Amino acid sequence: MLGSFVVRVRPMKSVCYQYSTGRLLHGLFLHLVERVNPPLARELHEAKGQKPFTVSPLFGHFRTESGTKKAVAEEEYWFRF
Repeated sequence: MLGSFVVRVRPMKSVCYQYSTGRLLHGLFLHLVERVNPPLARELHEAKGQKPFTVSPLFGHFRTESGTKKAVAEEEYWFRF
């Protein structure tokens, strides 16, 4: 069964980050799976090759400050699992 979840978020305060949001959200996805099914989360994490799920980067309007991206407070951002 194919499915997709779009998650919309609004930061309460502006935040800068230097790392790929795709990797951060990939970790969030595995953490959420782990909360309800630890063996499945472990299996997904340890699987080699193509994974049976996808995670998008964070989308929205960002500012750039000193080489880092900044998610602005009260702006809407979204990502997809």
